[in-house]
Amino acid sequence: MRLLIGLDPDVKQSGFAAYDLDRKDVRNRFVEIRSLSFYDVEIWLKVSKRYIECVYISAGWLIKKTNWHGIKGIGVREKVAMQIGRNHQVGILLAEFCEREGIPYKLIKPTGKVSDEYFKSLCDWTGKTNQDERDAAMLVVGM
Repeated sequence: MRLLIGLDPDVKQSGFAAYDLDRKDVRNRFVEIRSLSFYDVEIWLKVSKRYIECVYISAGWLIKKTNWHGIKGIGVREKVAMQIGRNHQVGILLAEFCEREGIPYKLIKPTGKVSDEYFKSLCDWTGKTNQDERDAAMLVVGM
């Protein structure tokens, strides 16, 4: 088994996807797509370390302009900015964890969202997914 892992970092529950490169059916290579806490992600990575080819981490902090949210009201904008900063920090900590554990990783600039219907048609995934989980999965399929 050779795994690619996709992570969409979040303070509460990060999007997580595990993709098995050795499965014969290309459209059915996802082993797992779900949401995990920061600590559960660390445990998953540590236990599976010997099978991991690369961890792809969504790295929104690499985008120069991240204040594109068209939200009115300074209080709301400040809350959104704080939440985004916290999510970025989770991603940075996950990258540091990979570095410390000797797990290969790449930081990927987020590109865009995909709908549930499109994702299911692309990957033959039958389970439910939320946006964070789909974002994590799309990191490993290169879309």
